[in-house]
Amino acid sequence: MDEYGLKRNAGYDTLQIRTYENEDGSELPVLKYPELEKLAFAEHCFTMRQGGVSEGVYASMNLSWSRGDDPEHVRQNYTRITRLFHSDPDHVVVTRHEHGTHVIRIDGPGESEPLDMRYDGMVTNVPGIVLCALAADCLTVVFADPVQKAVGICHSGWKGTLGRISREVIRRMQEEYGSRPEDIVCGIGPSVCGECYEINDEIAHRFMEGYPGQAPGFLVDKHNGHQLLDLRKACVASLKECGVKTVLVPDLCTMENPDYLFSHRLMGNARGNIGALIGIKEDIW
Repeated sequence: MDEYGLKRNAGYDTLQIRTYENEDGSELPVLKYPELEKLAFAEHCFTMRQGGVSEGVYASMNLSWSRGDDPEHVRQNYTRITRLFHSDPDHVVVTRHEHGTHVIRIDGPGESEPLDMRYDGMVTNVPGIVLCALAADCLTVVFADPVQKAVGICHSGWKGTLGRISREVIRRMQEEYGSRPEDIVCGIGPSVCGECYEINDEIAHRFMEGYPGQAPGFLVDKHNGHQLLDLRKACVASLKECGVKTVLVPDLCTMENPDYLFSHRLMGNARGNIGALIGIKEDIW
């Protein structure tokens, strides 16, 4: 355990706790990668359970509008977290994920594809827009290109990871903004680790087929019809194969830190969601 009571996994990139003050004087802790903080053009963070106003199973920094939380509490939570971006809830665009690989371009708040469109990834080069992806064990990934000044984000569960959604975000940044993979810094958010994420043999076989020659590096057979899957290693593999040089892998597992991070596998549906957020600062131009 560290000084905050978090269980950290050795050998991975450290997500540092940064503590801010809410307008009522309470503390708002978030997680950040120092390597991404060095990129002056963008702001990012990963939320924790602390620092919000939600109650009960949603306590307290729940960012999901669809899990049954009081909508006013959710909006207050977004108001608190977007103050770190010098923004407000109206400038946040949240993934409408379906565990797929669809990635869209965001040109402004509310200016996305049709409302019935589902997507797990987004890219933008518009200052002032805050991209947000939600999860509670699944991977979230933020992308920052300091050369072309563009950012991206995605939600990547096992289906999205199998389909290489992170690689699709890179491809969309290349297509829309001329980004080069080697310039993009990627950071994976707090998520379930490879020692905790158990899947059945059928899903494991799909990863063996989808990542031929690579899957043995992130699968461990328990010889009981189940295997352990390290989604983070699979995500890193998909990013490396398209030329990304820097992928930050978190030292925090959601299942090992339920007092600080929401976990679907531990809590079921009675829970909130943590968020990954990234945006381009408005004063860079």
